[in-house]
Amino acid sequence: MSRPAPRTIVATSLIAMILGTASSAAALGFGPARRASTPYAWNPGKSLAATGTRLLSVWASDCPPPKLRCATDEGPRMGVFVRRSPADAVPPAWGTPRRLSPGSVQAERPSIAAAGTIVIASWVTQTSYERYRPSKPRVLWVRVSTNSGKSWSAARRLSGRHGRVDYPRVAASGGRLFAVWTSSGSGDIRLAHSDDLGAHWSTATIGTTASTPRGSVEGFAGYPDVGASGANVAVAWIATDKGSQRLLTSAVGGDDLEGATPLQITGRSPNDAQHYPAVGGAVDPRDPRVAIAYSTSEGLELRTYDGSSVSDPSTVFMWDATVGGVVYSGGYGPAVLP
Repeated sequence: MSRPAPRTIVATSLIAMILGTASSAAALGFGPARRASTPYAWNPGKSLAATGTRLLSVWASDCPPPKLRCATDEGPRMGVFVRRSPADAVPPAWGTPRRLSPGSVQAERPSIAAAGTIVIASWVTQTSYERYRPSKPRVLWVRVSTNSGKSWSAARRLSGRHGRVDYPRVAASGGRLFAVWTSSGSGDIRLAHSDDLGAHWSTATIGTTASTPRGSVEGFAGYPDVGASGANVAVAWIATDKGSQRLLTSAVGGDDLEGATPLQITGRSPNDAQHYPAVGGAVDPRDPRVAIAYSTSEGLELRTYDGSSVSDPSTVFMWDATVGGVVYSGGYGPAVLP
């Protein structure tokens, strides 16, 4: 990949959906947008996480801090960074960025999730920055923190050294960690879980996709996401080039997802590498719900899973709506949290 144009993290472009009454949602207010990264940074969604004491922001940069010198294949290298703020700081008081990916590799496509004081972050390595080849290996790695991101475990590889992954997502709930991704060579949707803070992982194929929004050379990309609340787990992904989307749910921590029949939640939808589904579990452990948001040709729809059934869809935003005098003809990179 050649050096991208300057990009900054787009925390304000993430669509936060609050499952509650209209009056409670209307009572919320938001301050001005504030940068959660250094310059020349980006994320593909699911980039913010919160513990009881810290707010965490994860992002990739090709002009990495602290010197902001632009990446080359000889160094410095494109990397994935995390930044923390006290959870009660308004506005956030972001600390010094910390590189999560090794300085010896080219890394991007980050994701982050938290439950209690446990945080999991992921990224994908590629063989070159200046001479990126989509047919070359793209490998998924994760690190885990048990103290709200103050310190992190060693990086652990979840996908094959010679395989290719698309855009992974991670989740955490009930003592179990999750990671989901597409094997770009085969189209398999792969789900991994760990019950010992990332020391050991079990991986299964839970679905397939024929979606190739970035072209056949880049490979299959289902843009799957996973969310969990206690033992309730949901995984959604794009299954076809026309944007048909699928959903799998489990009330037993995801142990029964391999071989399960997915629910089709859209017949077709925008499939341009930006309108991927989002899945999120509740922060409050007493709330069993997992929320699923996804784009249609008309707008953004929302469903919930409570361990027994998937709700009917509700439209939470219509494209071409006017908010604050601005017309929004579309949206991308949703994040969802009940």
